[in-house]
Amino acid sequence: MHVVSETLLASVSDTTTPQGIVVLAERPRTDGDAFAAKLAGEALPLLVILHGISNPANAGSVLRAAEAAGACGAVAVKNTADLFSPKALRGAMGSSLRLPIWMSPAFADVVAWCNRRELRVICSDTRARQTYTEFDWRERSLSRRR
Repeated sequence: MHVVSETLLASVSDTTTPQGIVVLAERPRTDGDAFAAKLAGEALPLLVILHGISNPANAGSVLRAAEAAGACGAVAVKNTADLFSPKALRGAMGSSLRLPIWMSPAFADVVAWCNRRELRVICSDTRARQTYTEFDWRERSLSRRR
């Protein structure tokens, strides 16, 4: 730990009014292999896929909500905000360091990855006939219902 002047703190911070602390940390691996390895013990993984979320603060908030809801990992497909940008890290409030994250795969690759593991891919829709609280999240795959 090092105490620095307010001027130096302001020069290394990305906010106009820094909170008084700067932390340097190694970024965790976010490739598909590392993601799969971290999920290896999960019998029924609940994952959140972020698709095209451009606002990093919103992306961070999604991570925070996902962890609170019991998700065990998150995928940020191409053209989604960097989940390790300063604004996303603030919005996630630590979730980005606790959840396994897979960054920048193509959406089709993520869907194929889920299909190989018999995981359903569920999308939100403003015209949905069912709310998320009415949905049975415990079912692993649509193929098991057939």
